[in-house]
Amino acid sequence: MIPIAIWTPRLLPTPVGPHGYTVFLNTKNRIFAKKPKMTVAELRSNLHHLIDKIKSEELLEAIHDLLKQKEEGEEGALFNSLTEVEKKELLDAEEGSHNDSNMIDNEVVMKKYKKWL
Repeated sequence: MIPIAIWTPRLLPTPVGPHGYTVFLNTKNRIFAKKPKMTVAELRSNLHHLIDKIKSEELLEAIHDLLKQKEEGEEGALFNSLTEVEKKELLDAEEGSHNDSNMIDNEVVMKKYKKWL
């Protein structure tokens, strides 16, 4: 499992790890991994390959609806649908996520919320 992290300039890259991931060590010596960025052509090819493997019609419909909604959706429509209070809370949470002291180890979160996962 790959820990979830907010990528900040304080993360120091180390050599490429297994499966092409770049491994990072942050200032608190926690290890994170970041998948290499794919080209548009690679993304399309991989997406087509994944879709071709799907056997569930229900899942295909869900993916189709998601892509169609994204294609037709207005940029920022979800954010604009929030109240001013919700927008402020979201922006405050995003700003706070850049502070290492606000980070919680993935293992701690998984243990705390294990019964819901």
